[in-house]
Amino acid sequence: MSASSADEARSFKSEQLALYVRYTNAKLEVKERFTGFVDCSSNSNADGIANGILEGIEAAGLSSIPIIAQSYDGASVMNGRENEVQQKIHQIHPSAVLIDCMAHRMKLVLAESCKVTRHVQ
Repeated sequence: MSASSADEARSFKSEQLALYVRYTNAKLEVKERFTGFVDCSSNSNADGIANGILEGIEAAGLSSIPIIAQSYDGASVMNGRENEVQQKIHQIHPSAVLIDCMAHRMKLVLAESCKVTRHVQ
């Protein structure tokens, strides 16, 4: 069983989705591995991103392993309640619960804090 995690980054030419999987080994140690980038420049809606994630998992040779959790940034296209990426992945992998990415939330808090504190800017 594995958990998938994805985060988008935009460069000047394209939008890339970084795909990670988290799993446990035989000693029950948590491991996290980067599996690759998925180009979602031409199709950055929920269908395109969900298909990109599934294709990335397949390209990494992990499509036969059930996904039990998924974690994304706070974008509505990723975490929306209906017809969004997390829901589309959940339809294919019913045990894939959504886990909020606390690191991304902390980054947002720090970014907002810097906007209101003049000496930090």
